[in-house]
Amino acid sequence: MPGVLRIAILIGGFKVKIVDRITGSVLRVVDYVAMALLMTSVLVLVGNVLLRAVFNAPLFWTLDYVRLIMLCVVSLTLASNERAGGNIIISFFTEMMPPKIENICSICTDFLNIALCAFCTKLIFDIGVTSFHNGDMSDTLNWPIYGFYYVLSFGFALLTIVLVIKLVGRFINHKSLSLRSDLPKDQADDTANSIL
Repeated sequence: MPGVLRIAILIGGFKVKIVDRITGSVLRVVDYVAMALLMTSVLVLVGNVLLRAVFNAPLFWTLDYVRLIMLCVVSLTLASNERAGGNIIISFFTEMMPPKIENICSICTDFLNIALCAFCTKLIFDIGVTSFHNGDMSDTLNWPIYGFYYVLSFGFALLTIVLVIKLVGRFINHKSLSLRSDLPKDQADDTANSIL
């Protein structure tokens, strides 16, 4: 039976790497979009300051524009940040635990993160659908805001995918879960992190 399990883990690892590569490519494109949106936001802010100082004619819609665009930028970069390991992790308590308990707590945390992100994705998407049906518009720009909800939902969906890949990678590569007795614990952890 362990031989069958090892073969399943190898096949699953291969599929995870393919999905991870595709996700990485999508995230690169999304990062460029986020950078472009951030640059337009900066240009609008600088233009507003210059117009206010030189002509005493500020752009009345600057705050609304920057607020909506920054929401999009943050939501689109959440997944890249998670994939790059850019989140702050407080491991004070988990370092004091035995490795098996630490592993269980880590997996439970990953499952909770995935559940929360999937819930947020669905909730924000549903709010976007409701906003579309209600015809909600932004304050000063009079833009329909349902598109921004869809972008937020897309960002959370990408984050959910990255978290699932991370969790599956942990199952495939971790010594205590994949029956890989040939790797020491440090190397198994490095292998689990290298999948992302």
